[in-house]
Amino acid sequence: MSSTQQTITRLRELKLVPMADAYDMQLQQPKLHDVSFDDRFAMLVDHEASEREARKLKRLIRGAGMPELASFEDVEYKVNRGLDKAQLASLASCDWIVTFRHKGASCFRHIGASCKRSN
Repeated sequence: MSSTQQTITRLRELKLVPMADAYDMQLQQPKLHDVSFDDRFAMLVDHEASEREARKLKRLIRGAGMPELASFEDVEYKVNRGLDKAQLASLASCDWIVTFRHKGASCFRHIGASCKRSN
């Protein structure tokens, strides 16, 4: 068994399967042989981290009991559903969170100040 294959096997034993897969893919791409070790290693680590984050997100979604994954891109805007495409696009941009943070924070400060005055 070659040292490369031993490395891939060892990565799998360490449960770094995405990294092992990425390393195997790198070996099959001659262009990457010109890339520095640090850059190639960074690609492997990034791939491993991305896969772990994706698995964690899937696990959390499953644990939340959501029946299926959905996205704004998959919404069907049928007439009988009464969905406003512009409003959904606005919600998807998450601008409402920033607005709430600014307005909400000042409201909470105002309420807090009122409570202090009444004590």
